[in-house]
Amino acid sequence: MTRPAALSIVFWLATAISATVAADCLQLQYQVTCAPEPPGPYTLTLSLTNLTDDVVEHVFIFAPEGTTVAPDYVDVDPLPPGAMITLPPITLTGAAPDTTVCLTVSIHDAALETCCAEPICIPLPACDCLQITNEIIDCVSFAGDAVSFTFDLTNLSDDVVEHVFLFTPPGVTVIPDYVDVPTLLPGESIGLATTILGAEPDVQLCMLVSIHDEALEECCAETVCVRPPDCAACPGEGPCREANGSPGCEDAACCLEVCAVDPFCCEVEWDEACASAACILCAACLGDLDGDSVVGPIDLAILLAAWGEPGCADFDLDGAVDPFDLATLLANWGECVPFDFSVSLNEIRIDQPGVDTDEYIELRGDPGDSLDGLCIMVFGDLGAGNPCGIVEEMIVLSGYEIPASGLFLIAENPTVLGATADLVVPLNLENADNLTVLLVLNCLNNVLGEDLDQD
Repeated sequence: MTRPAALSIVFWLATAISATVAADCLQLQYQVTCAPEPPGPYTLTLSLTNLTDDVVEHVFIFAPEGTTVAPDYVDVDPLPPGAMITLPPITLTGAAPDTTVCLTVSIHDAALETCCAEPICIPLPACDCLQITNEIIDCVSFAGDAVSFTFDLTNLSDDVVEHVFLFTPPGVTVIPDYVDVPTLLPGESIGLATTILGAEPDVQLCMLVSIHDEALEECCAETVCVRPPDCAACPGEGPCREANGSPGCEDAACCLEVCAVDPFCCEVEWDEACASAACILCAACLGDLDGDSVVGPIDLAILLAAWGEPGCADFDLDGAVDPFDLATLLANWGECVPFDFSVSLNEIRIDQPGVDTDEYIELRGDPGDSLDGLCIMVFGDLGAGNPCGIVEEMIVLSGYEIPASGLFLIAENPTVLGATADLVVPLNLENADNLTVLLVLNCLNNVLGEDLDQD
């Protein structure tokens, strides 16, 4: 038998108590919850880590006199040194509420020789107010200023609950801080979702949760403590316009812009796709390759160094930096001029009677408005049986401008319904209910045929 274990409380979630017990040969993590309608047996969730040099195959749990646990023996798959396993839920009966019960957990090898045994003393909740379980706390903003906290609340009181209030310390806000819940009878549960603002990351935060009856007379209140994660992936380390192998990038504004579109870039790794998105989303104007809001010699040098290759300088998205991209950069030479967004989709014609020869997309804008940096993305399903949200066509508009008529006509044929098209390209306007056409500022690279709305 080794020394008594040291107890470290990591969560105290109303009447559901979680903790970690660390010892020389065995580490235990547990959570104890109340019965939905107390008094009743407690449910104990127990995870253990094998800190011995032996492979564990058997676990015994011994309860004091007058208290029982079921099961009290678990035959586990071989658990090598350093590995962790969560046991099936354990029912604890005979223990009085608001007391402490001490169990002994022993782990054994295949021959049932004792590897080690550890005491574990568990404070039991009173189970007379409310219980919070299935809690999830996660990042909302990659700037690190918001986290989501979702949980299930069970009414353990004898009252019918109609109102829930949440109270936080000064400087911390929870939204919502009041919920008018559907009638919650004793023993019933409801799922709640909140957002926490202003909490210090990786520091325990405690708030008061109170439940009330219809007349707003206080039924009871419990303190709920959680530890918000550190969500500040922006700014991260490494450049934004190159894959850097770590979450986030060094420019906080660009980092947030990209991660709002693709959370993978802040949650896992800033890869080539993230760098490509940064080239588009973080540029003040077309041709600004170094992000300084000026198209100048440095941008020209970057473009020439990438000649013949894909990347940020491939403005027309044809897969390689070429003379067209050079001309685009030179046309935008000087300080970036913000796009005025006066150009819009005016009319789209698809699925006419007979053969579809008169399909078109029409843009409206002020005469002379540049279309640099704009593209049209056509989304569909590439035919029956495929998922929706696939990019079927990408029409790059850089190099064009709105004519004197104020209308820019895009069609598959040089003339359509007697009008002359300003741009003749494939449209891929298939006859489908899920067709979506978007006018986009700064197109994404290499997405043709990709499903952009997949989870």
